[in-house]
Amino acid sequence: MDNLEYKKPKIIVYSVNTGGYDELRSPDVYDPNIRYILFTDNKYFKSDVWEINHIDFVDSKLDNRRKARYIKINPHLVLPNHDISIWVDHCYKPRFNNAEEFLKEIGFFNNNIMSYKHDVRQCIYSESEEVKQQRLDYEDIVNSQMSRYRIEGFPRNYDFFDYSLSVQDLNLPDLADNELCIYKGVNEIQNLNHISLYPNPTSASLTLNVSQAGLKNFLIYGIDVKLIKSGNFQSLNTEIDVEELSAGIYVLVVMGSSGSEHIRFEKK
Repeated sequence: MDNLEYKKPKIIVYSVNTGGYDELRSPDVYDPNIRYILFTDNKYFKSDVWEINHIDFVDSKLDNRRKARYIKINPHLVLPNHDISIWVDHCYKPRFNNAEEFLKEIGFFNNNIMSYKHDVRQCIYSESEEVKQQRLDYEDIVNSQMSRYRIEGFPRNYDFFDYSLSVQDLNLPDLADNELCIYKGVNEIQNLNHISLYPNPTSASLTLNVSQAGLKNFLIYGIDVKLIKSGNFQSLNTEIDVEELSAGIYVLVVMGSSGSEHIRFEKK
């Protein structure tokens, strides 16, 4: 046993930059012995540190925020074979020149997954209010998700973690099942299928065609995530009057008992 050589873990740092949300941030201090992988929809990004990977493999129906979530939550699916993943939100720059020493310093090798507690909020319900206030997502969708947590008995003030930096052991036996469960939890609000919207662009009205019953209502948001119009479904084919809207890009949210769907349209 004494002759067994220590096997260094394969470590990958990864991040996402979509929709022009952040400029390209290449680390000034980095570990040259590990890989840094950036997923982006910007084909013009170039970096001496990040390996640039385009995200055209992610479901095109997802908005930029949910594309980033998919990649963030599924390192075992989107990254090359490795042992430990370090996620860093792209608004930050990782600053370590030895990843293994960094992991020892924060005590990761005694854990399977690690992140830090949020420095301001300690509750997912207070975080949801902040999300709505900053218009980071659609209010009705946030309220629906919080209602589900309450119904399932999720308590208040049950700690809240900041996942702008998170570390994960990819050798866990139940990793794939756990990650799938998490991803479904954050993404199932976008799981309605067989919806069509036409004409798009439009100058006066839209026809919303669905192939399943059980849809409740629709909401129209501006690109600033401000609710502009709402209504109920009368049939599987619903005409929506948008003549009074100013020219621009809008998001139609279709709400149903099993989730919601987002469709962008242009008003000419």
